[in-house]
Amino acid sequence: MKSQLRATQVSFLFICILSTVLRQLLLVTDFEFWKPLKGIEENTNALHAIVKEEVANNKSRGVSSSSEIRQHTTDAVLVKGPPCYRTCQNYSNRIVLMQSPSAGLNDRVSVIGQLSNIAAYLCAKLVVPPPSAWLATFHNGGAKVSANLTWVDDFVTFRLLGRGDNDNSALDEAKDFFEQNTASNNWTRITSTKAQLREHFDVLREYTFQQQKRLENGDTGIASFNSNATTKPFIWTMEGKWYSIRGELLSHIEHIRSSTGNKTEEDREQRNMLPVACSSHTIEWSPHIMETVRQVQLEITARTGGCKHFGLIHIRRGDSKKKCDTTVEKMKDYLACTFNGTENALGINFTLLYSSDDTNKSYRNAVKKLIERNGRRRSLDLDLLVQKTLQAQVSAGTIPASKLNNYITFAVVSRLSSGAALNLARRRTYSCNDCDKAIVEKLIARRDDLVSSSKPLCS
Repeated sequence: MKSQLRATQVSFLFICILSTVLRQLLLVTDFEFWKPLKGIEENTNALHAIVKEEVANNKSRGVSSSSEIRQHTTDAVLVKGPPCYRTCQNYSNRIVLMQSPSAGLNDRVSVIGQLSNIAAYLCAKLVVPPPSAWLATFHNGGAKVSANLTWVDDFVTFRLLGRGDNDNSALDEAKDFFEQNTASNNWTRITSTKAQLREHFDVLREYTFQQQKRLENGDTGIASFNSNATTKPFIWTMEGKWYSIRGELLSHIEHIRSSTGNKTEEDREQRNMLPVACSSHTIEWSPHIMETVRQVQLEITARTGGCKHFGLIHIRRGDSKKKCDTTVEKMKDYLACTFNGTENALGINFTLLYSSDDTNKSYRNAVKKLIERNGRRRSLDLDLLVQKTLQAQVSAGTIPASKLNNYITFAVVSRLSSGAALNLARRRTYSCNDCDKAIVEKLIARRDDLVSSSKPLCS
């Protein structure tokens, strides 16, 4: 018996040591403001105790199960009207992910969106690395974007639905948050490895139902909110890279959704609120990016004979050359096939903008000539047009020079693409057709709606 106990103790000690070593290997060390959080003990057991105590208290009031606790607190967390997202009395909780590698802007926006949904469901805001750490240097000429740039002010804001006040951002900028809160005792802290995500999500889910109910019952001041151990806001830190842990968490949330009843309206509302079935936010690009989009649109119209309809082709080469053939010879065949026989319907003033991560002037000039082949179409280098616009803003003193980077340019190009009459792409394997004539033909079929006649789209 003693030997079994000793073996158990040794195994437990080994697991603790291994967990500590792995945690240190995984923790991001680039952020000085993150270091004070290292070594903080988890509060999982404390949260479990709070939930169990609440269950016991509710039993004495005739509420006998976790599902009944959720039903008991439904009025505090459901929106009256929209059948989807959960709204909370406040969003003082925080979910932190600091250990995902850098990547491109679209990828980061996607990750923030997925995590923001989970955070909002748990009455929390999201804390992620700043753009200077989370945007890859590979897409920015080998350089980091300025540390002065933030997600909300300079790139994109995720606004919580159902919040009419000014505190409706789903994001909390990392540096500001850690500088203000690392020394504070006003938080319940919990850290999750991949193996713990399911259990900890369940605990925090129950915790927030109770937390929000108490706030609804009058404990709304932030001072009294923080002083009550059973309603203290939490910091939930997820360890590991998002793409390696998200399946574990999202599949668990989907399991909860599929196992939730669907007989009553309350059942359906509970199902719909889960963050795999509902979006809790809208996405707004920064005012500067949208103003730059407006200025570039005016310039495009001025250069295309007044025609407001244009197309855009995105050619990705840097990390995709082996996944999609974008050589000049291949682009020649692609463009010839895609636009074959469409010149009269599109008109000589139809302009195809082109954007690419390839900075080689010879390649870009070759693509321009292919687009304008036989004088049947116009072309504009959209990246160059955006960069010139940004440079003019810097010269005028309206923006800092730190915004002269590829990511701001890409953000503007991406927003312009949503206003294009035609979007083509040669990038990676999922968007690398040999011919996209069907896309052009769809535009021609819509021509009467766009120009109110059977005339060329851009005569």
